[in-house]
This record gives sequence, structure tokens and C-alpha cells, in this order.
Amino acid sequence: QQRFVDAQQELERDYWRRRQAESRYRLLFQAASDAVLVLDAGTLNVLDANDAALRWLGCGSGELVGGPLPDRVPTAARPAVMELLASARATGRAGEIRLRASVAAGVADVSATPFRAGDGQQLLVRARQDAHTDSGTPPAVAEFVEQTPDAVVITDSSGRIQFANRAFVAVAGQAQEAQLKG
Repeated sequence: QQRFVDAQQELERDYWRRRQAESRYRLLFQAASDAVLVLDAGTLNVLDANDAALRWLGCGSGELVGGPLPDRVPTAARPAVMELLASARATGRAGEIRLRASVAAGVADVSATPFRAGDGQQLLVRARQDAHTDSGTPPAVAEFVEQTPDAVVITDSSGRIQFANRAFVAVAGQAQEAQLKG
């Protein structure tokens, strides 16, 4: 009986840890200033999109989530976006393109990064508009990322580390972020 109770308590602790991680993910996802979308790699349907993505593509959540991303991309940008998504899906490697004046917000750097989620493959699509000429990260988001117990690392399109929070520095076994940058 005691082993059963211990196992049940461990399951409950694991459940709450997962819920807290999901809450942190959701907060970071919605607070990001870049447009961020999660796509099903097979269908290219949008599984999730933050508010910045809705603004970037000029649509509401009901119009975007659940439908195929290519249908929401302006016609002039569609071939480049489709090639980016197909390349990321086929090679399993991240890719990046620059869209010029083909979206409502003008010039944007768009990247697609494949990742596994459960049994399926998904694509994380990020669009950074040129309007973000500063650090691109609002102070509240930067503070949240630094304080979260989850390990967070931000890289450029080549995979070079640009930022790592304290938790990631600890996981990497380094003394300070400067040892990881670049």
C-alpha cells in the first residue's frame, strides 16, 4: 500500500511539474515579440500561433489555427515559404529566408525549424520583422526567460549561441554564459 501511495504521489508531482512547464511555455509563447507558429509537418496546418503571428498575417485566431499556413501567406510570398517549409521537413534542418514587402508588415526574416512532438514531426516557424531593430526582446520577456527554471538557449540560424539563461548554463556544465556564446 505504501508503494502504491508513493507512486500516486510521484504521478501527481510529475503532473504538476508538467502543468507548470506548460504554463511557462504558454506565457513565453504569447509574450514573444516575434511571430511564432507551430505547424504539423505533414499537413502544414497551424497547430498554434501567438498574437504576433496573427498580426503579422493579418488574421484572427479562428482564421489561422487549424488551417494550412500556405493559404494565409500572401500569394507573392507563397513559393518561398513553401520551399522553406518543404526543405525543413525533408532535411530535418532549420532554414531561413527573407521576405520583402510580401506581407502586411513589410520585410521579415522567416525561419522554420523541425522538431519531434510525440510520434509526429512539427515545424516551428518564426518571423522577425525589420521593425525589431533593437534587441528584439521586450524587457519583461528577457527577465522571465532569465528567471525560469527551464533551460532556455537562443541561437542564430547557424546554431551559434546568442543567449543562454542560468538554467541552460548549469545544464551545459559551464560557469557563465560568456563561455557558451558564439
